[in-house]
Amino acid sequence: MNIKFDHAGVRLEADRFLKLEQSRGIRVTCRSGSLWVTQDRDARDYILGPGETLELEHAGDAIVFALAQSELILSEPAPKPSVLDIFGQKLLDILNDLGNWIAGQFGPGAIGKRGLRGWHGAL
Repeated sequence: MNIKFDHAGVRLEADRFLKLEQSRGIRVTCRSGSLWVTQDRDARDYILGPGETLELEHAGDAIVFALAQSELILSEPAPKPSVLDIFGQKLLDILNDLGNWIAGQFGPGAIGKRGLRGWHGAL
């Protein structure tokens, strides 16, 4: 069974472990206790205490081992925006800047900034 979730709380008794398959991108946050984390293709091991978070960077499996009774949160980061999302946001920013410029040049607040032009100045 393959269950999908965006985050989950887990309690591990001391000396118990959790195996995370295909763990790249998963964030492990220690809420209480102490965790030892090791992952495939990473020569380093990590010890997490309360409030500390580790984002798993390597493809493959990872093991989270409870050095003491621990509570942890597993979560996946928000999906990265697509190129279309980034382009759309940039376009909205440009249009917003253009609208602000137009309002500054021709809106009600611009009347006092510019002198009278044309035949109005002759009066």
